[in-house]
Amino acid sequence: MSNFHGAAFGRRLSSWLQLRMAAGRFVTLQKGSRSRSLLSYRGSLLATEFRAISMNSPHETISRRRHAEALVVLAALVLMAYANSFGTGFARDNRPLILEDARVHSVSTQHLKQILLRSYAWPAFEGGLYRPLTTLSFLLNYAILENFDQPAGYHWFNCGLHAANAFLVYLLVLLLVRQYWPAFFAAALWALHPIATEAVTNIAGRSEELAALGVLAALL
Repeated sequence: MSNFHGAAFGRRLSSWLQLRMAAGRFVTLQKGSRSRSLLSYRGSLLATEFRAISMNSPHETISRRRHAEALVVLAALVLMAYANSFGTGFARDNRPLILEDARVHSVSTQHLKQILLRSYAWPAFEGGLYRPLTTLSFLLNYAILENFDQPAGYHWFNCGLHAANAFLVYLLVLLLVRQYWPAFFAAALWALHPIATEAVTNIAGRSEELAALGVLAALL
């Protein structure tokens, strides 16, 4: 057992040293290789980290297919948990934020300026909240995807965001613990925990989902 833990520690130390060496090479890039962007280096670092060790075997790597299966299962869990939200209409503050906000009813330069320059609840009232990305997502639903006053499309969007966040949790925990099942169960807990009920079922609650998406993506 001690040999197993020693070998596992050695592999993790080797992976960490590879990351440090790759980061050092990026800092010392010469003029002839400047075309290699930061994005490509970040992708290579993530690719190195995602060679996670499975709980079943210390030498088994997690394939892309298994990542895809995790994404499908997490999305299915979200849909099962929140399927009853699709029958919910524009409750609470959804009506003034979507149905009564002309900024999200058509795409125009004027409406885009108003979204970026006005507060979140304008024109119903001038408040202190500034959430242009959330309002732009309402514009996407209403005018571009033509969901108009049909709530189902808005709920599909919220469920998609929640499933995406659950998958990001899976990837983040996978980077930390380097084991498939703990990462999957952590993501499943995120997908099913009732604390997210309002953020998913309430259309306007997507502002919290969008914030979580930004934080989780930044941590990766």
